[in-house]
Amino acid sequence: MCEPPPIKFIGLYQCTHGFQYNSECRLPCEESSTQLDPAHNVIRCQKDGSWSGSFHLCDSIKGPCELPHLSITDALIINCGQGYEIGAECNVTCLDDEKKEVVIMPYNVTERYLEHWMNPTRVQRIICTGRRQWYPPPEELVCIKRCEPFIADNYCDGGNNWAFCDYD
Repeated sequence: MCEPPPIKFIGLYQCTHGFQYNSECRLPCEESSTQLDPAHNVIRCQKDGSWSGSFHLCDSIKGPCELPHLSITDALIINCGQGYEIGAECNVTCLDDEKKEVVIMPYNVTERYLEHWMNPTRVQRIICTGRRQWYPPPEELVCIKRCEPFIADNYCDGGNNWAFCDYD
């Protein structure tokens, strides 16, 4: 298996067999000069788990992502020091960074109904993709209580006894 191509290419390429060995992934471009070279923007997953090459953004794919929209109740801070162009990464944190962290919650679940076996995905940054959309989408991000600092101290702390904190 190969690792997925960089996030900025999400939604732009198609693969014959996912990211498995010998799968071929293509990122088609509209430019006529690249159409002449059938190997342009085609990568293949090799035996050693690496790709045979790398994708390049097509000349026709340009422009920034829109500034991420957040409501005042989101309690998120998004810092886009690299700007908003394709490939830009923005750091995301919570207003109360010491007590909360940014996650994507399981579908149809709020923090109040988060079960001990659920493990929301931690998010540290969002990336502007070639489709000029943020990944992951900022509207899916929420702040939840951070794990307490005393993990793996030979005591079972109730606040850390759930999947998100590796069941202290």
